[in-house]
Amino acid sequence: MALVAALLGLGCGGEPRSTEASAVTTAPAANPEIAESPAPTPEVPQVSPVLIRVTNRTAAPSILDRSFGPADPLGLARLDGELDPSISLDQEDDAQSGDWLRTCQCACGAEPCPDCEPPETVHVTLAPGAAYEFAWNGRLRRQEDHPRGGACWTTFAPPPGRYAFTACTTEEECGRTEVRLPTSATIEISITSDGSSP
Repeated sequence: MALVAALLGLGCGGEPRSTEASAVTTAPAANPEIAESPAPTPEVPQVSPVLIRVTNRTAAPSILDRSFGPADPLGLARLDGELDPSISLDQEDDAQSGDWLRTCQCACGAEPCPDCEPPETVHVTLAPGAAYEFAWNGRLRRQEDHPRGGACWTTFAPPPGRYAFTACTTEEECGRTEVRLPTSATIEISITSDGSSP
């Protein structure tokens, strides 16, 4: 019986068979030549300056109110996503607005914008077939609460997608067109008596 027990204790080749699992495991060697992949850089929306042209397609003169700047008669809404309705087209002062935008709707910085009186009324009258043009820088603007009280404005590139651009007169005759941003093509809006697109 001692001989049988001795034979059972031998493995192949006459070596003793281990009855315990090895407690030591060897980790695979790290390959120093393989570098970690950098995190992907988030895509930044592109900005394309573009001309916006509003044409009066009615049979009577149309009046645009641009008292708060050259983009005042214009609006936009996003069609394939969310966009705060208070967001508007970014704009800069021109000869008719003076320094009102730069002073009273200033960019966010160390100080809030001063509390200003409303600007003087500025109307533009379009004869039938005439057009109003606005050189848009391609950015949008949002009013922010300044940490020191008051307000200021930030600008940003619109997220790529489909947008509805509108233009309305003081008589609430409007025009609307759909645009995919960014674009470099002129944005054409026609004022019609029923508000339909051409």
